[in-house]
Amino acid sequence: SAVVTPEGGKPLQVGGSTFVIADLDHPASPADINLLVNGSLEDALKIVDHPPLGFISKLGVPLDGMKGDVQVKTYVYLPLLKALRLEDVEAEAEAVVTNLSAPVEPLEAVATSKQVNLKASTSGFSLDGVATLKGLAVKVGWNEVFASGARDVKLDARVTPKQLEAFGLTSPWFEEGNAKASAAINFTPKGPQIKFTADLADAGLKVEEIGWLKAAGEKAALKGVVVIGDDGIRAPSYELTSRDLIVEGNVALTSAGDLERFRFRRLQY
Repeated sequence: SAVVTPEGGKPLQVGGSTFVIADLDHPASPADINLLVNGSLEDALKIVDHPPLGFISKLGVPLDGMKGDVQVKTYVYLPLLKALRLEDVEAEAEAVVTNLSAPVEPLEAVATSKQVNLKASTSGFSLDGVATLKGLAVKVGWNEVFASGARDVKLDARVTPKQLEAFGLTSPWFEEGNAKASAAINFTPKGPQIKFTADLADAGLKVEEIGWLKAAGEKAALKGVVVIGDDGIRAPSYELTSRDLIVEGNVALTSAGDLERFRFRRLQY
């Protein structure tokens, strides 16, 4: 079967790939390339990042240390012009990555996934799959538009108090059970903005300072917005609602993680 070897990499299977020029007599006849790649993730990324594709470089995300197996389908429409411009090229790729492992340096941990699906073109990129990090399974959705630089990431997970502790987060009010949490992250020039919601029906909660207790099985929900910037972390709005407690307000932390402000706009108990 046919193979291709990226510079500094190992051979990749490309059996079934095609390179077609429909009209050899026409000087501007385009080439239609259908590339099927099977092999290691690291070497396949070198192929889909090669000009004119450049899918990986456009993301601006370090992918060093990522390992796994991949099947890639890539289509390229390539006009055979002497002065070829990037906008003249049409390209898209679909990939299924299995047995993925990826280092997450800020957390000094490795994320793993049985399968991740990726799609990319000269205009954008998308990813979806379930990854496990420090024992927490997270459903990930990532969409990016290259022209505008817009990047949106969605995360969904069921979180327990023990799992929060694994990430260095203390939660004295979260005693037992689990919370179904979702976060939508919008990356802006000023920093990430995170809209979050949490279904707390299966969580056991306790706030001793006000004598409030919510048993697992009772409805409750938390939602809010978090903004991360150079000056610290702010939650300009949050809202906790339950059968007998409603809390609304805002929170601000310094860049060192110290509490700067904690305000209530509404406290009904």
